[in-house]
Amino acid sequence: MAQAEVRPAIAGDGLAIASIQLEIWQAAFAHLLPAQTLELPPATLASAWTQALSADRSAVQVAAEGRQMTGFVHALLASSDDDPLGITAPVGEIRVLYVRPAWARRGHGGRLVAAAAGYLRALGASDGQWWVPETDAATASFVGSIGWQQSGEARILDTGKTQMREVLWVGSLDLAVG
Repeated sequence: MAQAEVRPAIAGDGLAIASIQLEIWQAAFAHLLPAQTLELPPATLASAWTQALSADRSAVQVAAEGRQMTGFVHALLASSDDDPLGITAPVGEIRVLYVRPAWARRGHGGRLVAAAAGYLRALGASDGQWWVPETDAATASFVGSIGWQQSGEARILDTGKTQMREVLWVGSLDLAVG
């Protein structure tokens, strides 16, 4: 087996990150997203990721095994608008964490979330939050496995095809990652 690693994403990773995002959307969220979103060319999403990679106070980390990019995480400090619990200290937020299905259950998710937590702690956050689609049992199980709990908060997003309910998970950035 090739060596697994997590590293900060670079501008040249935008297309690979977009490809992973589209793969996950098509596999896990086709029932929630409009067909035109699922059929976007990866290059269209890549430009958005290239912008995110250059944003201050935002980090994208990628997981790789050998030369194969297997997943990514996007983390940043939550804005006060994204902090429904009213915590005054900086709160880290996991915006998205995706691992290609073919590479699941190999520790990539744990390595990615640990890297994101380290980045957020370096910015002064001790706690984190993660909005998870209510129907995404796999992500909810993973987030629970790192010691986080549902906060009781929820929000509804319009996906362009339907209404999607997300629940807020919260916990310490001193993670229980095994």
